[in-house]
Amino acid sequence: MNVTPAAFVSDLVNLGRFVRAQRRQLGLTQAQLGVLLSWPQERVSLLEAGKSGTPSLKALATLASALTVARADLLIAVRFLKDSIPLEHGRET
Repeated sequence: MNVTPAAFVSDLVNLGRFVRAQRRQLGLTQAQLGVLLSWPQERVSLLEAGKSGTPSLKALATLASALTVARADLLIAVRFLKDSIPLEHGRET
């Protein structure tokens, strides 16, 4: 599958928006989320701005845990998964 750079950036921007919305909903600052992730605040900022590289699956799992969301939701946000997971399979948190 060919992914154009513009499409890839959009995926990272979408992930960043999702992370920012979840962080704010939890009432966390970027620095506080960074502490939970053992990341510097700057890395959280770059992620939210869509300007970081794609996080590893391990980093996405840690991020999902810190944001109290299902891992599948983060994979959908970065567009590694389509939002068509059958409910009978459930979403792993």
